[in-house]
Amino acid sequence: MGLLVQHTLSVTVVCVISLLSLLRSSNSQQLSDKHSADETTERLAEREGASRGSSTCASETCESFGLTAFVGSTASLDLKCPSESNLGEDAALSLTILKSLGKNESLRPAPPVASCPTNIETPPWLLDDALTPIDKFFVRNNGDIPRRAMDQDSEGWTLTIDGIGVDGSRNFTLQQLKSFPTVTRKYPLQCAGHGRAGYRPQVGGNQWTLGAVGFAEWTGVLLKDILSYDPPEGFKGLKVLDNAVYLAWEGLDRHCEDTDAFAISRGVPIEKALDGYTMLAWEMNAETLPAAHGFPLRLIAPGYPGSAQGKWLKRLWVRDQVHDGPKMTGTSYRMPLQPLPPGHEGLTEEETSVIEEMPVYSIITSPPPCTQVKSGDSLTVRGKAWSGMGNVVMVEVSVDQGRTWTAAFLSPPVNKYAWQVWTVDIELPGKGYWEIYARATDEKGRVQPLMTPGWNPKGYLNNSVMKINVDVV
Repeated sequence: MGLLVQHTLSVTVVCVISLLSLLRSSNSQQLSDKHSADETTERLAEREGASRGSSTCASETCESFGLTAFVGSTASLDLKCPSESNLGEDAALSLTILKSLGKNESLRPAPPVASCPTNIETPPWLLDDALTPIDKFFVRNNGDIPRRAMDQDSEGWTLTIDGIGVDGSRNFTLQQLKSFPTVTRKYPLQCAGHGRAGYRPQVGGNQWTLGAVGFAEWTGVLLKDILSYDPPEGFKGLKVLDNAVYLAWEGLDRHCEDTDAFAISRGVPIEKALDGYTMLAWEMNAETLPAAHGFPLRLIAPGYPGSAQGKWLKRLWVRDQVHDGPKMTGTSYRMPLQPLPPGHEGLTEEETSVIEEMPVYSIITSPPPCTQVKSGDSLTVRGKAWSGMGNVVMVEVSVDQGRTWTAAFLSPPVNKYAWQVWTVDIELPGKGYWEIYARATDEKGRVQPLMTPGWNPKGYLNNSVMKINVDVV
C-alpha cells in the first residue's frame, strides 16, 4: 500500500482503469497505453487475497479525485492442466451425472455438485470445434429435468401463447410450429455466471470458471413469424397489441425441493422477442433437442444470458409489464445500477437492473494450459470470440502481461451473434514460463478488461481476459 500512496499519479490511473473496466468503456486501451499493464497486474496481484473491503488503490487517494476504489484480481483465472482431474472430491457423483446425460467425462459438474439441479461446465480446450458437440456442451439448470424430456416424448405436448399483450390465445403442437417458415442459425449460449469463480471476495452460486458457454446450430422458427404487430392476411400466429411489454415463458421443469413450484420463469422484452433473431428451437446441431437442453422446445435469444432462454417450454405469456416470475425479482440475474465496494451487503432489487445484452468475451481453445513448446518453435494460438451486442471486430494476444499486443486473424461471423474463430502464430522470446493473454473488442468499441470487472454479489458478467501458461524448453 505504501508504494501506491507514494505514486499518486500511478494510483490515479489504476483507479481509472478499475472504474472504466467495470463500465466496459470503449477507451480502456487508451488508458492501458498510459500505464503499463504489467505494473497494474503486479499491484493487483498483491491484493488478490485481500480481505473484504480492500481496493485496487489507496482509497483516500482515489476519493480525492472523485473516484471509487474497486478490488480486481489479476488477469483471468488460473485453469487446471488438462492432465489434472476436473472432478474433485465428488468424483463418483460427478461421473454419474455426466453419464446420465451422455456428457463427455472430461467435463466438470460446477461446484457445488448436485444431481438436482444439474450444472456442468466445459474446459475451454474442449471448445475448439466449429460447433460445440452436444456431449461437450455445458448444462445450466435451476430445477429438475422433466420426465417428458428424459423420455423424449412429445405426445400430447402443446405450447400455449396468450396474455394481455396479444389478441387471443392459441395452443400450438410441435407439428403446427413446424408449418411456419423454418430457419437455422448458429448462436452461442452462455450463463451470466461464466467466470464467477474469479471474483474476490468470493461470491455464492455455481463456481463457474471459463466453461459456461457453448456454440450450437439451432433449428426452429423465428418468433416474429408467430407474433406480429401487423400480421399479413392469412397469418397463422397471433397479433401483438400496443400494450405488450415483455414475453415471459414457463417451462415444464420444477423446483428440486418443491415439485409444485416453478424453478425459474423469465423472459425477454417484446422488442427482443421480435427482433428477427430470437427463435423457438426444436433441433440442436441437426439433432432433436436433448433432454438437458430443452426438449421438446426452447427459446433462443442471442446476445442475452442463458437464463433468459427458457427450456422445456409450455407457455409464452405476452405481458404488459416486466415479468415478475421466479428468478426475475430480487437480485437474480441483475446487475447493480452503481459500482459497489467488494463484499457489499444488502443490495436491493431497486438498486439493480435486469441483465440484457452480454459483454464481449473471448476464450483460448488451443493450446491448452500447461503446454510445452520447444525453444525457437512457432506456436499457433487460436480461440473463439463473441459479444452480446453483435460482432467482434478485433482479437489481440499478449505474452507480456498486456504491455504489448499482437492482432490475430479474425474470421467473419456466419450470422449476427455467432462466435468468431481467431488465430495467430507467435514465437515466444526464450525459455521459461510464459503466460498468453487474449482479449476481444466488439463493434461497439467494448474491450475485455485485464482485471476482473466490478465486483457484484452474484458474480455475474466476468469478462476479463483469459490466460494460459506455456513452458518453453
